[in-house]
Amino acid sequence: MPNLFQIPATYQIGLRVAGGLCHLLSGGRRQFARAVLRPVMLMLMLTLSPASLQAAQPEPQKQLVFITSDHCPFCQAWERQVGRLYDKTPYAAEARLIRVDIDAVEEQLPDLTSKPRGTPTFLVFADGREIGRFEGFTDADTFYWVLSEFVTIP
Repeated sequence: MPNLFQIPATYQIGLRVAGGLCHLLSGGRRQFARAVLRPVMLMLMLTLSPASLQAAQPEPQKQLVFITSDHCPFCQAWERQVGRLYDKTPYAAEARLIRVDIDAVEEQLPDLTSKPRGTPTFLVFADGREIGRFEGFTDADTFYWVLSEFVTIP
């Protein structure tokens, strides 16, 4: 059993609660509660911790890189119509969004085969390799239609 000082404070509170539950479940038999139920409850708590649940969720294999500029009216329109909601769409589960300023492309994406010519430019990467690119923005429907050519959603 881990040392209590190695367990984060939130789990220490949970451990005390688990101890109380074990005492209740064991009908007051303290030895049984300490020897059997408490270690089982502790293992359940550690197994089902938020950190382990987050680690169990797979990271998207693809990335959608949005090349943007503060002075681009089409980028601002994309942010209003798509950007603020993108993380809530099924596409976000398949392709994580990364914003890159056009002035920082060379330092943040040094391995690009061709530099973006303007903004907005959208690059789709799979396993670190560019698999698609599209430029410009007219509306949200067109954006998702083009994106669906590179990113399939269940």
